[in-house]
Amino acid sequence: MVLSFLVIGIASNADSSYYSSITDTSSGSSLASSLHTLISNTHTTKLSYDDVWTAYETTDTFPGTAKIWDPYSEYIYTYGTDQTGSSGYQDEGDNYNREHTVPQSWFSKASPMVADVFHILATDGKVNGIRSNYPYGEVGTADTTTGNGSMLGTSSLSGYSGTVFEPIDEYKGDIARGYFYMAIRYSDKVGNWTSDAKSIFSGSYPYLTDYALDLFTKWSHLDPVSDKETIRNDAIENLQGNRNPFIDNPDWIDIIWNNSYTDTDSNTKYSVSDVNSAISALTTNSNDDAIYAAYAKYARLNTADKSSVTDSSTLFSLVESTSGTSTDLDTYWANIIGDDGTVNQDEVDNVIALIDSIPSTITLSSEAAIVSAEEVYAALNSNEQALVTNYSELTAARTTLDSIMTDINEFRNLSTKSSMKFSYTSETSGSGSTSYNLVSSVSDLEDGDSIIITANGYDTGMGAISNSYGTSVAVTKGTSTLTDIGSALTFELEATSTSNAYYLKNDSGYLTSTTVKKLSFVSSSSSASVWTISISSGVATIVTNSTYSLQYNSQSPRFTTYTSSQVSLALYEVSLGATTTYSYSNMYMRYGAGLEADLYNDLLSLGSSVTFGVATSLDNSTFTNHACTPVRVDSIGASAESSTGNYYQYSIIFSVPANNYSTVVYAKAYVIIDGNTYYMNSASYSVETLAKYYVTNLSDQIAEESLNALGGLY
Repeated sequence: MVLSFLVIGIASNADSSYYSSITDTSSGSSLASSLHTLISNTHTTKLSYDDVWTAYETTDTFPGTAKIWDPYSEYIYTYGTDQTGSSGYQDEGDNYNREHTVPQSWFSKASPMVADVFHILATDGKVNGIRSNYPYGEVGTADTTTGNGSMLGTSSLSGYSGTVFEPIDEYKGDIARGYFYMAIRYSDKVGNWTSDAKSIFSGSYPYLTDYALDLFTKWSHLDPVSDKETIRNDAIENLQGNRNPFIDNPDWIDIIWNNSYTDTDSNTKYSVSDVNSAISALTTNSNDDAIYAAYAKYARLNTADKSSVTDSSTLFSLVESTSGTSTDLDTYWANIIGDDGTVNQDEVDNVIALIDSIPSTITLSSEAAIVSAEEVYAALNSNEQALVTNYSELTAARTTLDSIMTDINEFRNLSTKSSMKFSYTSETSGSGSTSYNLVSSVSDLEDGDSIIITANGYDTGMGAISNSYGTSVAVTKGTSTLTDIGSALTFELEATSTSNAYYLKNDSGYLTSTTVKKLSFVSSSSSASVWTISISSGVATIVTNSTYSLQYNSQSPRFTTYTSSQVSLALYEVSLGATTTYSYSNMYMRYGAGLEADLYNDLLSLGSSVTFGVATSLDNSTFTNHACTPVRVDSIGASAESSTGNYYQYSIIFSVPANNYSTVVYAKAYVIIDGNTYYMNSASYSVETLAKYYVTNLSDQIAEESLNALGGLY
């Protein structure tokens, strides 16, 4: 059999420091994808919900103290001592609680979101309850106003007309950057969150609704990052392993999410004069509220500004006396700040010279000079940056270059494509491991199939029946599989005369429910319940008698039938193992690219010399260029030219000897414009691995056809 199919390659990144894998910030979608991978892979420690209480000792206390930093009421609480207990709360100031800025009901309290400290703040328990699970927004008419000015009321912004909660200005940026983190960290999950989340989150890029983007980009710009957030970011990394990239690099917000907001002087950042005034008003008789109000202003300054505070030692002394801390705050902040605010004039002059060296007429060849000046400027401290008198020329050059680079970036965001031609034979034996695969559609089920019943969004499966309930047992879920079923029951489907309606049976008999909240096994199908199954996007509904729905109760962990709404189910089909051995021969591989005709012509217009081609490598280090002549076609992957087609494509083809089937070949399509080379996202495959993927996953989609290297051949 001869097979051919077109697939997309995958770009690779280096890894030396936390953000070293983020090499392309020119594309919002690519940056979002790279950040999702980074902050998911480095989220190595998944905290429990109880762990959040402990986390607050370093994440949500005033720096160097044991006093909780509460943005909702600004009452002064002592860590641990004043956390919400069994007595709850009656009034503001009673105690502090764990506030999910993204309500946990939106994701059904699922892990790891339920204990991801980046969006869980320590806040006043009473105000936490007032906020409830309402989305954030800006209030027109307030129904409730808290002690520090936070409000609950009707939204004044277009895009959402319901009730919203608005914190005070000084914490809007903190909350916004937490939402940006959640959108990227859980971009693969937000589409499955509850309907309440739909006003804020979207299941596809850019993962936030227009309303949320307008709100949070505005809040992030008007309340910029402060040292308070940076310290919290460091503390959470120590606990979870990952960071919030939008605290470290707030400019990435404007790359991933298009918006029209710009930084202005009318923001909520405290100034040095604000802090100096607050400190000068303090005396040894000042109450805790006044002392911590001044300390909050100091802690929210940016690092470079702190050295200009004239009497910080007086402030620290008062904080130490009221907080009971043994920390020497002078030493603490000296270690945090690091930068003493000095100026290296030689470095400043070097940046000015680099900017002056950028040509007045910006072309593609200007990119290296612009990037060099930007990198050296970024390495200056804030005092030095303020002395770069021609910085506006650098930003203007960047703006012009970005406009020129629009077509280049569109090309870069495309992916190098791969296809192949080969013959194969296969032999299947009965050995192999059993797998458990998520059932995404009821059409995937049929008589005789075996299934595992689990709670959707929980690592919980249905175990043995006890006291009329299915017990809750631990299972381990992958992306679309169960990797460990523990002691979960396996049910076999027995078809009935009705479509999608089955008996559920196992060694204990037939599962039945004669009334709500009651499960049992009976010996015969004649007295058993018939279960009607429906599935949407992997979420399953199992109903008997058109009344009782088998569900999971997360509050009293158990599986049984309900008439009310509980946690829905997810079914996993048991697939008995089998091993198939393949032999491959007559192997050819093709790498190439396809792009719209308009983009192709725009690229040609950018220079006097434009060359297209594909670079290949066996070590992903040393690449060999293969120039190609693009041809016009009706569709990407076409085998014939077309004078009226809307696309251009080019590719290379090469045969692969049998002894090289396992060798990985790396390829990246390129365009060279006046000597400047730009690459598409790369592709890398061993031909044997790709052949196995074709045969095992796509054999019913692949047409037998000749392989053609239209647009280039070697």
